[in-house]
Formats: sequence, C-alpha cells, structure tokens
Amino acid sequence: MSQVEASVGSRTRINVLKKVKINGQWKLCSAVAESSGRLKDRVRVNGHTEIHPEGVYYIEWRENNQRRRQAVPNRNEVLEHARLKALELDARKAGIDVESPQPAPAPAPMAPRSNLVSMGTRPASMDATQLGRAAGVILQGIESYLRELVGAEVKAQLTALGIDTAKAPLEVHLALDSESVPKAAESAAPELPTPEAKANQSVEGKTDLSEAIDSYLKNVEPPQRERKTYEEYRLVLYKFRDTCGKKFLQEINRDDCLSFMRHLYSIGNEARTVFNRMGIVQQLLRLNGITGLLQGRDKPKFVSNVRKMYEPEELESLFKACTPDEKVLYLFFLLTGERDKEIRHTAWTDIDFARKCVRVTAKKQLGFKPKDKEEREIPVPSSLLTALKEYKARQAGSNPHNLVFPTAGGRPDRKFENKLKKIARRAGLNCGHCESKHGNKCSEGPHCSRWFLHKFRHTFATASLESGVSIRTLQEWLGHSDLASTMVYLKFVGRKDIHKLLDSSQMADLAAKSLGLAYADANGEIAEA
Repeated sequence: MSQVEASVGSRTRINVLKKVKINGQWKLCSAVAESSGRLKDRVRVNGHTEIHPEGVYYIEWRENNQRRRQAVPNRNEVLEHARLKALELDARKAGIDVESPQPAPAPAPMAPRSNLVSMGTRPASMDATQLGRAAGVILQGIESYLRELVGAEVKAQLTALGIDTAKAPLEVHLALDSESVPKAAESAAPELPTPEAKANQSVEGKTDLSEAIDSYLKNVEPPQRERKTYEEYRLVLYKFRDTCGKKFLQEINRDDCLSFMRHLYSIGNEARTVFNRMGIVQQLLRLNGITGLLQGRDKPKFVSNVRKMYEPEELESLFKACTPDEKVLYLFFLLTGERDKEIRHTAWTDIDFARKCVRVTAKKQLGFKPKDKEEREIPVPSSLLTALKEYKARQAGSNPHNLVFPTAGGRPDRKFENKLKKIARRAGLNCGHCESKHGNKCSEGPHCSRWFLHKFRHTFATASLESGVSIRTLQEWLGHSDLASTMVYLKFVGRKDIHKLLDSSQMADLAAKSLGLAYADANGEIAEA
C-alpha cells in the first residue's frame, strides 16, 4: 500500500487526502491506496496506516503558488477527479484555456461542448512541440469526457428499461484515430488506459477476500492487539477463507456464514466458541460495509456458565501443600484479583508498602500493557504486604526487570497455572474424573480442570462484593472497561443469612414435619418434629 500523491499519467502532482476524526477532532490525512491502486478508506496517521470509513475525500494541488483543495464526496470518483484535474493543469501550463472537466456529468444530448477548449487565445510564442503536447492533452480530455457522457446516457436508457447497471458495471470503450495525433503529442501525452486495464478496473469494484483478511490482520498485529488475540483472529479468518469458497467479499451471503458455523461445530467447537469466532468474521465484514447477513435466530445459543469459586477449605489445603514462595505467589493471585499476565509483569516498583496497595502498570521494555490500556491501583491487606517483604528478602538470582515473580532467568513466568495444578495434585485436591481436550486425565497427573488461575479472580470479586465493596469500586479494582462485565458477579453473591431464612420458612417447616425431621421454629431454634 502506498500514499496517493500523483495523478495518473501526469506530470502535475495531485495529492489525495481524507478528512477523518482523530481523537474527537477532524483532521486531513494522506489517503493510502491498496496494492491494486484502489482507495479503501485507509489513511496515514502519525506514520501508521489506519482504517477510517468516516469523513470526506479531498484532492489537493498547487496553482499560482497557492494551495487549493476540492471535496469529492464519492470515494469511487476521487482518483478520476485527480486525473482530470491534472489534465486541466497540464493544459493550462501548455498555454491552453481549459474549463475544469467534471468526471460525472448529468445525462444530456450527445453534443460537443463549444467551450471545452478555446484555441483562439494561443500565445504567439507557442511552438510546434507545445502545440503537439497541447493536442495530446486535448484528445485525452475529449476521450475521457465522451466516454463518461456516453456511459451516463446509455446507463440512463438501460435504467429506463429496468436493467440494473450496478450489478453489471458498464464499460464504454472509444477509439480515437491515432493518425490525427501529431508525433510530438504521442511522446508528450499521458498514456491512455488499455482495454485490459479497463477490464481489471471492472473487477476492482469488488474486494478480494484474501486481500481484505490480510489487510485487517495487518491492523491488529501486536502490539496493537495481544499476540494471543491476533493469533486467534488469524486462525479464524484463514479458516473462513478456506471454507467459504468465495473470491470476493461482496459475494458472501447468509448461507456462507451458516455453513462456516456448521463447520466449526463439526470440528468440535462449543456454541460459545462458535459465537465468538463468528463475531470475528462479522467484524471483518462490517469494516467492509457488509452487515445484516445473520439474523437473531441464526446466532448460536449457549448457556452462561456459573463463575466458579474456590471454597475456603480447598484454599486452606492448597496453601498447606505450598512452599513458602509458592504460598506468596498464589496469595497474591487471591488477594489482588489480577489477571495472570498482569502478575507475570508485576515489578517491585508496583508494590507500594506505604499506601498498602499494588499497581498494574505498563512495562514497555517487556512489551506489556494493561488490558483496555488503563493502569490501576488495588488495595491489599497488611498480611500480604508482610509476606511480600519476607519473600523479597530471600529472593535471589538474576532479575534485570525487577519482577516480583520472575523465572530463574529473570523473565516473566508463563507457567503459573502448570505449577498450580502440580500443587493441587500434591495436596490430593484433584477431582479424579475430568479429562482435558488433549486427552490428559485428572486421575493420572496434574491436569485437573477445577484448578486454574482465573478462578482466583472470580473468588476475589465475589468475596469483595459479599464484604460490602461497591460494584463501581470493584470495577476499578478488576480493570473492567464497562460495568456490565463486573455486574456478572452480582448473581453469585449470596446473603450470609439466606439459609437461616430458608430453614425458618413455612415450607421448610412443612417439609421437615412431613419427613419427621428436626426443623427451625419461629425463633430460629431447632425443634423436633
């Protein structure tokens, strides 16, 4: 992809710009063309290419030492406007009085325009070479004008007959007599597009699926998105490309989307995974102006799983099986609610012993930035700070990045979850029944699905709400960008006196009496049936 700076076949430079919204303000940015030469809403912002579907295109040129601009509302006409403007400026440089040509005139009777070119004002100094060059410019302008005029007239007649010309792009080819063009004009005039090039332009009205995918992935490459996220997008979009069978984006329809979802089910994806992966495909289509292919009933339906929490008895058994350093690590998970990657990149400078809090901050040298691009602060109990001080005193080995929980080589540790599963098995906490998608059995090794790092985060969130922490405060601690993500935990918060209320209800009394069991009386005391 390259910046659009020159008009086609002309010595006069015409810049193509687009006014887009950057950080809430409208700015003019250089347009960037695709490898095919088309414009697809790409602009260059601070040295980086971005997609901005909003805004209006402009062409820009210099005339009489002044910068001039002209808005072009229709994206498909921008390059043609630039080309015609270049021809106009070339003609004026050659000493010919030319009216500004228009790329899309309204349908009109096919008659030549008497004021298109005025030859009566040719300067006395114009020699044969200049005259030939001017003639070449004039011929190309006439050819372009007639092609557009004929095309508009024919399209109008076809539309009147009920024929949709949008589905079959109309190409008008005109042949000018090359014998009438002076030799000087042949060498100086811009090269006219060949029939083969025109045929390619009719195909260029559509977007190649593979090119669209590669372009989209280019914009989400790390560090723009996390490596794991990027790899998932690439896997899904390449899989869609390979199973779709369509060459152009505009050919994709509802059946293609439904077929892809059936394929995902056939390779073992669950409904939630199918929903998420189809969402990635829809993002690609939406960015290219394709929406509404799937209806509400088409989208996969799935059950929202209960957020699993660790019980106090489980955690007590786990910590008993930990070494002193392991205990500090997993207490840190439990008492901060941080994500795995955030704890991996926690440095000692993030621990504020005076204010009794820990912070999640970006680490540019390690390529880490907090999720949703926002740093935050989490208060922690004094017991954790005391444990951290003792842990720091015995920490040894290389630690160039001053990390709290580094590997032996001083890098972020990616094996926290594997270590957790080993401790759980060592403590006899495996359930003994589950099996991983790779065939690893819980009964045979450290593979129990009940033990995973994000479960500490669920436990922290639910326990905080049960302790009276407000939902807004918890949102800040967890680093959620929207409140809806935090409110998920509300339905798992139980009232501490709920079972006392249930046991003393009339229905519970009736059930206890009918079964001959003990029941709670009106004062909450246990009575015999």
